[in-house]
Amino acid sequence: MSGGEVRTMIVELDKNDYHLIRPLLKKDTELDSLLIQAVINGTNRGHIYVDDPIQPRTALIYVVGVIDFFIGDPHNDTFTSHLNTFIDNIYKQVNLDTCGGTWMISAVFDKEWETVLENAYSQRDYDTDNDLYFQLNADKFHALNKHTPSLSKEYMLTPLTKEIIEHKQNEELFEDFHDFWNTVDEFINQGFGMAIIKNGQAVSTCYTCFVNGSQHEINVITTEEEENQGFATIVSRAYIQHCLHNGITPRWSTNETNVSSCKVAEKCGFEYVYKLRTYEFEF
Repeated sequence: MSGGEVRTMIVELDKNDYHLIRPLLKKDTELDSLLIQAVINGTNRGHIYVDDPIQPRTALIYVVGVIDFFIGDPHNDTFTSHLNTFIDNIYKQVNLDTCGGTWMISAVFDKEWETVLENAYSQRDYDTDNDLYFQLNADKFHALNKHTPSLSKEYMLTPLTKEIIEHKQNEELFEDFHDFWNTVDEFINQGFGMAIIKNGQAVSTCYTCFVNGSQHEINVITTEEEENQGFATIVSRAYIQHCLHNGITPRWSTNETNVSSCKVAEKCGFEYVYKLRTYEFEF
C-alpha cells in the first residue's frame, strides 16, 4: 500500500484469523454473546467482515441464518461509508448462498451503533425490534419442573438422534438445523437435544443451536399442528434437566415480539437480563 493510501474495502477475515476481533469485544454484553464466541471459535457457521484484516477496528459478525452483530469503532468511516455497497454487492449474495436468506437482521450493543445503522439504512424499509437475553434461575427451574405434566400415551419424549433429525418426515421441523450446524455429526458430537415423537414423527424439539464451552444456546420448535399443547415447555424442561445434570449452562434469547418464546422461557425458569436493538430489512 502506497503512503497515504487508505484501505476502504470491507473484507472477509480468514477463519484462522477470527481471533483478531477479540480485542473489539469490550462491553459486558459483547463479551457475553454466545453466538459471537461460537463463530470466532469455529464451532458454528459464520463469517466475519472487517475494515482491515491485519488490525481490524470495526467488524460485522454474520451468524449464518440468524443475525449479524456490529462491534468495534462506530465512527470508523473506512468501514461505515462502504456498508451499503458491501451489503448490496457481497453480503446479500453470501446470505442467499449460505442459507437461502433474503433478509438482513442486525444487532447493536450501544446507542452510537444505533445511530450509525439508522443513518446507513435510511433509504431502506427497515423494522426495529429488541432481542431479549435470559439467564436460567436453577432454583426456579426445579420448582417449576416438579409440575411438568405427563405426556399422553400417544406421545414419547426421547433424546434427539441422528436418525430423528435426518428422517424425511421431520424435514420441516428441522429446516433451520443446517443454518446452525455444518453436519449432523458435528451436532451429535458437540450438542444435545430432546424430541417429542407421535406415530414415528417428531412434533416438537429442543436442541443446542450454538455452543461456547459449556454454554449452549437453545432452539425450540413445534409443528404447527401440535402447537398450544404445552409441548415446547415440556421438551425444553427435559433439555434443561439434561444440561444441569451434565454441567451445561443453557442460554435463551428471542426477539421481544415473539411473545410465545418469552412465555416458554419464563415457564422454564429463565429470567430476563438485557436486550439489544435490532434492525431488519428485506433485500
